[in-house]
Amino acid sequence: MPAWIDLVDGSVVLNDGLRLSSTWDHSTLAASRLARGAERQADWFRPPPQLVDGYHAELWLNFRSRLRELRIRLCPRSAAHVDDTTVRARDIRHWTWLVESLGAPSYGSGGGVVYGYGWGWVHAGRGSVYVTYPQVRTRVPLPGRSGPHADFRCMRCAAIESLPYGAAIEVSRARGGAPCDRCGDVAWVRVGSDSESVRMRARPDYCEVGRHMAQGVRTHRLIPKRDGEAPHSQGSMSVRACEEHRSLLHSGFYGFVLPREGESAG
Repeated sequence: MPAWIDLVDGSVVLNDGLRLSSTWDHSTLAASRLARGAERQADWFRPPPQLVDGYHAELWLNFRSRLRELRIRLCPRSAAHVDDTTVRARDIRHWTWLVESLGAPSYGSGGGVVYGYGWGWVHAGRGSVYVTYPQVRTRVPLPGRSGPHADFRCMRCAAIESLPYGAAIEVSRARGGAPCDRCGDVAWVRVGSDSESVRMRARPDYCEVGRHMAQGVRTHRLIPKRDGEAPHSQGSMSVRACEEHRSLLHSGFYGFVLPREGESAG
């Protein structure tokens, strides 16, 4: 049995014996020593660093009435600048730690690993370890299992993978989703669904002209056309476009155009 987690119920055990489990709620946290000096960001609470399995670690606790997820990052020294290399180094350290304490994962990809248990999951990717307790949603099978496959898009990096999630529309860690092979996140949306369309359009790197995600996307202010095609248009319109599709805005976009150099946008 690993020292830092009880594999029977998923409780995370700190070095001083304090057990964090899915039975915790806000009042349990408030009555514990973790509440002293804890910072809050939305549904996440971050207490001061703790000792986990003998390691100094950062903890985040996520509540939805009860404790839904624990995020663990074996710190030691926080890097002043966190880039992909730093995240990858953290991942390797976390994967090594999990293999030494939990054994081989239930599933692994280039971006992360996941361990499945009756009480929930342990994920590792994107520089952190997540202990997740399902509360409502139905579990999904891990890749490699039989069942109907469909294309799902990662909402972090936009990669598409064929996954055995049947008719599911959105799949996260709370349903036991697999880590993205490219980036390690677990935020899948079924390709072609309304949810994919809505969530893609909300991304700052989404080009509304070419309807794709790209680097270098900028927001442009358009003015009504003045050639009679949209005589009743008033005001202006903002649209995000990549460099490849920016030139198309000079021809027109839903009755509006991008002003050429020297032309007023007011």
